Amino acid sequence: MARKPHKKPSRNKPPTTNQRLRAQLKKANGAKGDGAKGAHAPLHRPDFRIDKAQALWAERRYEEAIWYYERALARNPRNPVLLVDMARAYALRYRYADAEKLINLAESLYEDDGPLQHMLGYSYMMIQQFDRAIECFNRFLVLSSDSSNRPRVLLELAKMHERLHKLDTARQRAEEAIALAPNFEEARYVLATIERRAGDAASAEYGWQQIIETKKAPPGIIADSWYQLASIYDKAGRYDDAFDALSRAKEIFDRAASAEQHDAMLIARTSGKSYLKITADYCQRWHAAGSELEPLGGGLALLTSHPRSGTTLLEQVLDSHPGVISADELQVLSELVYMGLSKKALQDESVPETLDRIPLDDVRQARHDYWNGMEGALRQPIGTRMLLDKNPRIDDASAPDCPRISGHAHPVRGPRPARRGR
Repeated sequence: MARKPHKKPSRNKPPTTNQRLRAQLKKANGAKGDGAKGAHAPLHRPDFRIDKAQALWAERRYEEAIWYYERALARNPRNPVLLVDMARAYALRYRYADAEKLINLAESLYEDDGPLQHMLGYSYMMIQQFDRAIECFNRFLVLSSDSSNRPRVLLELAKMHERLHKLDTARQRAEEAIALAPNFEEARYVLATIERRAGDAASAEYGWQQIIETKKAPPGIIADSWYQLASIYDKAGRYDDAFDALSRAKEIFDRAASAEQHDAMLIARTSGKSYLKITADYCQRWHAAGSELEPLGGGLALLTSHPRSGTTLLEQVLDSHPGVISADELQVLSELVYMGLSKKALQDESVPETLDRIPLDDVRQARHDYWNGMEGALRQPIGTRMLLDKNPRIDDASAPDCPRISGHAHPVRGPRPARRGR
């Protein structure tokens, strides 16, 4: 089973929880920081449990890390930084209900703390509570009138409103972000996206062309601008221009990905081994072993295909059935199941070989984590319904291995090859 490649450590690491708590200690109670109005959260001293939790989290020993976080929070149950960080840890493990309780508590305790409202806005985004995130970000803008974070928050608001189809409000927020930070190219990119969605293709095209010509944006934004122009050209029948735009975008991403080529080759090699190793014998053994596993409650179907191949439409049709509940591109299977099982892989061992070797108790635990993670992410029990896990990351090599975990999963491929929808 392929191990996730180790990333090079960032030179600009975000502050740890204890570093943020120490920063609190440097401020006097009630001091106004970051342009915030009103009373601030009480100060608390750092806790060694947090250092332990963060070290365990870095080692991907997530449940042990959460155990230490919970003990630290029990010691300081009203500490805003701990409340938010504990909530984010829960959210990253798809325990959305637990995360929401802590976020709600922090919001109720410190509704006049501008920096905390800023943190809470991102926390609500993590659990996909966009209406609450918008409220927190709007409150932050009122409380922190001179914060350097205002352009970024305005951009986040623009993206959420665009996602919620409130295009006029989205445009207003994007324009406010650009007015505060004229060189904020990501905001210009989002504004062009809003214009295209509003039907003004000419303004959108001009916006993306400006991003490309000024060359001030990060390479990813420039490449995405080329991709967006390719879509406009293709729709207008300018196929040569569309192909040229696509080629230019690909060149940028190829250069950016050069440092990851070695890891990509290792992952591709392991995936190829999985594809070659999987046989009917494996599937028969796993199906037979499934009779020894406790039922999940409902059924499980895995829906996968290439992007733009019709899976979203198929998902919506299936989800309309009262006996089906769909999960749209949640990474529960990869993060809660395969990441854990990958630690048990031997050197150069393929995925089927690892799954065939692990004890049945490990399979039971993986099933338990997957089902609970899905129910946590969906915020409701699945019951006896069929769970439709729509995920394009489940590819041809890994899809046959899923029955080992479920015992009876049904992989479903998309109905047609990838193409641009009409």
